[in-house]
Amino acid sequence: MEQILETGSGMWAPIAWVVAFITALVIGWLIRNLGESGCQQGTEQTQVFISGEDEKIFAEKDVHIVGGNLYWGYFEVLKKYYDKVTALHTGVVSDYLLWMLTTLVIVILIGLVI
Repeated sequence: MEQILETGSGMWAPIAWVVAFITALVIGWLIRNLGESGCQQGTEQTQVFISGEDEKIFAEKDVHIVGGNLYWGYFEVLKKYYDKVTALHTGVVSDYLLWMLTTLVIVILIGLVI
């Protein structure tokens, strides 16, 4: 049984996509304009927030904040997932290639079935 994808005009409508894109841009611009415009340059509002720490501490010392510290909450919540997934990461390129090809075959099979 053959399935035919029907669109409203029977073909890809580029004008509809351009209109949708422009509409999305206008909506984004309107949402941006809803923001507070009272930002004062040169005040504490424009300073970088470093987890409540004083910026002078980082200027005096050579301090590097590693990603593990920044994303600690995410890693803690997803700890069970990461424990399972990190065992699969061997660092061998051929293993990664095998995972990619396996995923590609699964996606193709699903595409053929649907």
